[in-house]
Amino acid sequence: MRRNSIIGTLIVALTTLSAGPLSAQKRPSGFYAKIDITAEINTHSAMSAADFKTYLNNIYNDMLSNQAVSGLALADHWDQLNPHKPIRTGPSDPSPYDFKYLDWAFDDVATWNKQHPANPKNIQLIISPGMQSPQWLLDELTSCDPLFEGSTPPSDCGKVTFTGFSAEENDSDQLPLPWSTTYKDAWRAFLQELSVNKFGSNPLLASIAVAGPTAASEEMIMPNDNNTKNPETFSGGAAGPTYISPNEMWLELFEFHYSVMGVPEPEYQNSDQAFIEEWNNAIDMYGEIFSGLTLVVTTGSGLPDFTTSVVQSAPTSPIVFTSDCTSLPITMDCVAETTILSYFIGGTVGGSSNAKATQTSGVKSPITTVDLGLNGVKIVSSSTQTFSAPSQQILGGAQLNGSFSNNPMGEGGTVGNDVVQALYNILEVIFTDTQAGYIYCEPTSTMNMQPAPLNYVQIDSSDFQYAAKNLSNTVNTCGGPTTTTAQNELNRASLYLQIISEPGLSGLKPF
Repeated sequence: MRRNSIIGTLIVALTTLSAGPLSAQKRPSGFYAKIDITAEINTHSAMSAADFKTYLNNIYNDMLSNQAVSGLALADHWDQLNPHKPIRTGPSDPSPYDFKYLDWAFDDVATWNKQHPANPKNIQLIISPGMQSPQWLLDELTSCDPLFEGSTPPSDCGKVTFTGFSAEENDSDQLPLPWSTTYKDAWRAFLQELSVNKFGSNPLLASIAVAGPTAASEEMIMPNDNNTKNPETFSGGAAGPTYISPNEMWLELFEFHYSVMGVPEPEYQNSDQAFIEEWNNAIDMYGEIFSGLTLVVTTGSGLPDFTTSVVQSAPTSPIVFTSDCTSLPITMDCVAETTILSYFIGGTVGGSSNAKATQTSGVKSPITTVDLGLNGVKIVSSSTQTFSAPSQQILGGAQLNGSFSNNPMGEGGTVGNDVVQALYNILEVIFTDTQAGYIYCEPTSTMNMQPAPLNYVQIDSSDFQYAAKNLSNTVNTCGGPTTTTAQNELNRASLYLQIISEPGLSGLKPF
């Protein structure tokens, strides 16, 4: 498509988007300002409650007033939102839930939309359980640690200790096991509260990230030999400490949990099958609890790789995933994650009224990932855009690995503190293989693939705060040196994100 044709289409599309009803925003589209609420709470713990409310509301409103921002991506922990057990024995018991920080955001977005009806904005939710589960739930779970200490735990043990894995400083080192019934029931009860009594029917909620069989984020990541201290150390009693690798811990847990009359079930041994099943169960659960929004499944390149003599292969139905897994030899992790994605694409999976998206949360420049990642998101979105069943059209989403304004070299591959160049380099990565790739002199399609749709990108709120300063710099673009600002680059890119998004899901019921 010629440049003038795309720009003309952009003008028509953006006019339609601006004038459209808010219900059209149930599919996330554009740039979202990611705000880590738990991190903000921990960083500003010395603030009074009133001062912190003012501080957080200011961030929300600063993000909403940024021209390039389509909405807020709110990240929070289950333990922050559900600090006490839901069962209350008396009126003096503390409330089980604390949704005030989310309530403030929904209120601020509602106010913004009332004042700016031609430019409505919305919210994405990213809520993490796993090692970010509430203490009352962790206390209810019996530990499986005795397996590694020379004794036998109860058959229903539901948590295990990984001291060498933590995504954030205040995370627990106790991980609820993905298959624990107690854990899954408590997580379901929380999600039902979140949906039925809080935000599920709120027209401002565009999407929610699927989580549950996770460690310390919404991604498909579990402690393993590649991301956790190896070996882990456990008390061995009089015999002294015992040492075991994270992968070996999982193998013992599988053998203990997945056995019949003491005989291990073969399909679960030396395999990621348990994680695959629990991810599929989580997808089904979210589809039952939420309706009329977008469910997001986030890959993570982080499931354990076990040694096996069986030849691995990525699924080829309902789409071909072989281009997702290009490392040699092919990894068990990539096969497991693409197997989950193949289930997710199913037309009856995730609720017939929901849209669906895949996301990667580690985008930076240059791309160093071999499997999955942003390339994998584009493969899925490109391969499903022509599917006739609306619930099989998988939207594409991405989150930057970190803040490019705080770490331009690490995130954008620039030398020194050239923040605008870092952003430009990241945008090149984002738009490669899309219909707007030519803007950054990047390929518009790969072999055997249509130009890939991409619906949304989440960027740290601190980067939008930097952009609002309008600091100019000379950027080496594919057309030569250009003086510009981060805000100008984000404004321009936000237009192209609108035009390269997945086609409309006409089969969704109206809200």
